Amino acid sequence: MPHAGTLIRERPLALVLGIALMVCAILVQEVLDLVPLAWFNASSGSRDLLGTPGYLGGFEIAHSILISLYLGLVAGICQELLTLAGVRFICQRAVVYFGLGFSVVDVLLLVVQSIPSFLSLNSYFLFVFTSNIAVEATLHPGSAALMKWSTFFSRARVLGALLLCIILHAGIDGGLVFTDIFSITHRASAEMAGTLYLSVSVIISVALFAAVLAAAQCARQFFEQASLIEHG
Repeated sequence: MPHAGTLIRERPLALVLGIALMVCAILVQEVLDLVPLAWFNASSGSRDLLGTPGYLGGFEIAHSILISLYLGLVAGICQELLTLAGVRFICQRAVVYFGLGFSVVDVLLLVVQSIPSFLSLNSYFLFVFTSNIAVEATLHPGSAALMKWSTFFSRARVLGALLLCIILHAGIDGGLVFTDIFSITHRASAEMAGTLYLSVSVIISVALFAAVLAAAQCARQFFEQASLIEHG
């Protein structure tokens, strides 16, 4: 871990670093996301179009669970590994802003993807949009804060925190992929599936963020009190 004097303490700089690392993670994801389809096309001679906006191919429908697991794990591993790499250079007081840098990129992508839907606003779209904002605004800062605090303890704690963040992230992103496929193939149940997925995702993300910040605050107060007693 870098010496305390070399840690980034400026919150805007931490935010920018988070944005830069998130962009790198997404670029790697874009390549890795095509691996299953490339294998499928090479082995079957098909020309399916995984990930093409507005297109749902037979490969995605036939392997919806596997595709969801794979894409979720790719997102979780890429983004959380870079989060762990980045928090080692961030002061704990700026780590939430570092996580928010990841959130900013996700929110900007969400806004761009949602532009056509803004023309036909309805209550369900507003629920989906605000719920996604809530997930992105809490998941990344929560995982960044958790991994930052884990670096003060053993290597096993760091690996445990990384694994937990990858699992939660993979579950949320993979769940989104599965819900999207399910909603297209079961249109009558689309809103129910979307509501259930988003409700669970918001609960997980907000709970992670709140729990990590509460634990960090308790730990800070404990060490401050211990220091006062020691010097009292």
